[in-house]
Amino acid sequence: MPELPDVEVYKRRVARTALNKPIAHVHVGDEQILEQGTSRQALAANLTGNTLTHTRRRGKYLGADTSDDRCLVLHFGMTGKIESLAPDEPPPRVAYFQIEFDDGRRMAFLNQRKLGRVSIDDSFERFVERKRLGPDALDLSPDRLHDILDEHPSGMKSLLMNQQALAGVGNVYSDEILFQAGISPKRRSRDLSSKDRAALHRKLQHVLQHAIEAHARPREMPGSWLLSRRYDDADDCPSCNGPIQRETIAGRTAHWCPNCQRC
Repeated sequence: MPELPDVEVYKRRVARTALNKPIAHVHVGDEQILEQGTSRQALAANLTGNTLTHTRRRGKYLGADTSDDRCLVLHFGMTGKIESLAPDEPPPRVAYFQIEFDDGRRMAFLNQRKLGRVSIDDSFERFVERKRLGPDALDLSPDRLHDILDEHPSGMKSLLMNQQALAGVGNVYSDEILFQAGISPKRRSRDLSSKDRAALHRKLQHVLQHAIEAHARPREMPGSWLLSRRYDDADDCPSCNGPIQRETIAGRTAHWCPNCQRC
């Protein structure tokens, strides 16, 4: 599932290829991908003839302000992604939402499993408030993270994936952050020492920033990361060579090293 680094990559792609270009047509291939309250007609009426002027992101949600002061919002579900298509480039079969610009280029929202969602809202701020999203994980100060740990007493993996506590981290990056911080996914948030909290904040920022720099491509991330083992389906820890534990925690399959991550 796309997480904060993936969506930041898509945000930069939209900013680079789709801003300030008049929109000629809007194509919706399947209304199933539309957020409740957004219709095919509303998308066409609010986008056609206007431009996308500015990109936004909160956690896993991507917003694009329009020239008539509305906001297009995309959520990527399990398999969503953004592609920029040339005028003569045939769209993938799973491009269920496309914006065609007056120069013929298109911004295509690929949504293979149709779990991503498209909506139009009065503003990105209103959308964030309606979804009750927490602060963006990449923007957290140490003090704000400290407050979140105390305000949401739960297991650490569950807390990192709670989008109303902090937005952007999902199953994969929660495992990586906790691995690099040396914290068990089963640890309770209120039980973390000051040293643990400082390590968590440091590794939270490091992992997300580094993943963005690697264009969210697991194969381009360091071999010392847990991700390198996860995608090779290997069983040995990249730090201690001990066994990697796989178990269901907070409803998701967690990968962690009992030798390196303190309970």
